Amino acid sequence: MVSLAQPHQRQFNPYSENGGTILAIAGADFSVIAGDTRQSEGYSIQTRYAPKVFRLTDRAVLAVNGFAADGNMFVKSVRQRLEWYRHAHAKDMPLRAIARLIQTMLYARRFFPYYVYNILGGIEDDGTGAVYSFDPVGSYEREACRAAGAAQSLVQPFLDNQIYYKNQTPAPGTSFPVHLPLSTVLSLVIDSFTSATERHIEVGDGLEMYVVLARGSTALQSLGNIRGIQEITSTQDGEKVPRQISTNIPLLLSPLSSSSLYVLASLTPLFAIASSSGRFKDGFLTNANPSQKHRRKSHIMIFTPLIFLAIASLAPSVYSQDIVYNAEHNATTIVGTWSSGSKNVVTGAGFANPANESFTYPKTTGISYSFSDDGYYEIARYRFNGNGSEPTCITGVIGWVHGRYKLESNGSITMVPLGDGYQQIQDPCAAVSNFIEDYNLTETYVQWRIFRDATTGYKLHLFQFDGAPLAPQFQVSTTPNMLPTTLLRNIPTATTSAGNGVKTQTRRSLLQRKSNDAPANHLAVAFAATAGMVTLSVATLLL
Repeated sequence: MVSLAQPHQRQFNPYSENGGTILAIAGADFSVIAGDTRQSEGYSIQTRYAPKVFRLTDRAVLAVNGFAADGNMFVKSVRQRLEWYRHAHAKDMPLRAIARLIQTMLYARRFFPYYVYNILGGIEDDGTGAVYSFDPVGSYEREACRAAGAAQSLVQPFLDNQIYYKNQTPAPGTSFPVHLPLSTVLSLVIDSFTSATERHIEVGDGLEMYVVLARGSTALQSLGNIRGIQEITSTQDGEKVPRQISTNIPLLLSPLSSSSLYVLASLTPLFAIASSSGRFKDGFLTNANPSQKHRRKSHIMIFTPLIFLAIASLAPSVYSQDIVYNAEHNATTIVGTWSSGSKNVVTGAGFANPANESFTYPKTTGISYSFSDDGYYEIARYRFNGNGSEPTCITGVIGWVHGRYKLESNGSITMVPLGDGYQQIQDPCAAVSNFIEDYNLTETYVQWRIFRDATTGYKLHLFQFDGAPLAPQFQVSTTPNMLPTTLLRNIPTATTSAGNGVKTQTRRSLLQRKSNDAPANHLAVAFAATAGMVTLSVATLLL
């Protein structure tokens, strides 16, 4: 019998729309680039802190919106190209050249494009502010202002009216200014996101604003009212030394060789800001008469104490922020043990044995942090790094370190090791393919946040010195799972060294794990590399 069943259609969509909104405004000698922090899909909020604005150089900032995975990968690719340029030419790429680079990279992927809308803002070589907007296949133009994302249809008409003065007529005998002052632009940006948050479900949670100033810009004084300013000056050996700037005196900075990059980020949710005579509820300000509604929102947004300023310039490098440690911003204490992903990587005796410099290799990769209430920390890391040029040259790294940590007043965390940390590196394409080395680096995280996830519970977000986020970590236990907080490992005098403190003794392969079902001297394993998810089969590994 012949079947007359109709064929079934199968579909696969490689893209997703993750909401959010970005915008940028160019001034005479500054640029402001901003974006909210909500990442969603449909009616589900995936995370309340997903940055959409990224620093490229001291004179350029890139905002991306659309498919979050494509956006993060595209920013990585752009930063890599800029790093190559910096090594080759001993200087940063100019803003106009970065715009052309982004256009070329997007157009090269036009047959399977990055589903992202990019806005590039910064300072040109002549000291003027500039904004470049891009579509997903590389078409771009220089503009005075541009908005993109879920609330573009709400924000762009407002910017057209306030920046381009569309549908406005100047008073007789007067004309509209060519450029607005920085204080006015900041108010416009805040008002834009406040109104968008009230009217669009895919915009909200937080607002990040980057301000790029030209050398000698008078707009710097517009930032003087912001509280919690901290400057970090780099010493000759590259160490960053924090210095608190008083909020009772005018903001004075050392002369800059080119331009300055400022970061203003409202950590207060856009929809939950209280007022003495009215408050936001479900995105709207209640108990306020209509004539005062717009003015009160702008005032609250600007003068909320939960705004931080970070400064990064060619002379001093500054990253800081003003965090209030309370239940509103940290759902629980940081004390305890945290682990990412499948939680197979956990600190403590089940991960490392410093006495004989060995590891118990977890089933999957990940990171784990533990913090005690008396100021001690422990870190366990296990990862594989892919190699796009040589797919077979996958590097495996597993490491352990502990020491003392300090919660700084500006909201950052400083971790100083005790001096007995170590890591194992396996690179099949290197001259020495498997070795153990010391690892005792002081680490600084400019921000940390703890959220409560409805499914997984408490979730810790750590942000590195450059603002890049680590993988989210979930709470494993409220008590720290740590090895003794004393020096546990000393370098044996009988061990020979081969430069830079790297030991030449051979260690067991990172891929090898003991199995109850197979002989101890043979193992077949498979693992996936994070870059490209390349799956390899490794067989007959001999001890």
